[in-house]
Amino acid sequence: MALDQDQKQDVVDYLQKHVQGGCTACGGDIRIEDHLVMPQMLEDGNTQMGAGIPSVVATCEDCGKMQLFAANVVGIDPQNA
Repeated sequence: MALDQDQKQDVVDYLQKHVQGGCTACGGDIRIEDHLVMPQMLEDGNTQMGAGIPSVVATCEDCGKMQLFAANVVGIDPQNA
């Protein structure tokens, strides 16, 4: 699920409003990755295939820390990404 430039800008705008100070580990600049990811859900230690939370990945350009943000919360409709 690829993000277009407008969707990536929507995420940047959301993060600037709600997440202050860049990377939470080192304070560095973050970039929004080009694709949504969907970490798998676990139930009783077993992966539930097809179940997950579509997420936007923000990666620190300095230390490499990756942060996940639920796509629907940051304004991205996973069906249109």
